[in-house]
Amino acid sequence: MILALLTEVISNQPGRLLVGGVASAAAYLLVLIVAHTESFGLVADLRKTSVVFGLIVAHRFLGRRLYAVMVSP
Repeated sequence: MILALLTEVISNQPGRLLVGGVASAAAYLLVLIVAHTESFGLVADLRKTSVVFGLIVAHRFLGRRLYAVMVSP
């Protein structure tokens, strides 16, 4: 079932997957750059904040429902 869904998404929306992959790689690269230039505590705090922003974007623009489990520490 998951394989069929994955195959459908890959065949119907390859551009969306490419944008997501590039954005993910860029975010990881930024974390590595900041980790080498600043204290690691700052990097960890920024990563936690980015998760919250990701949830807000998913809710506002993608119509995803938010659950308390998603935002609990």
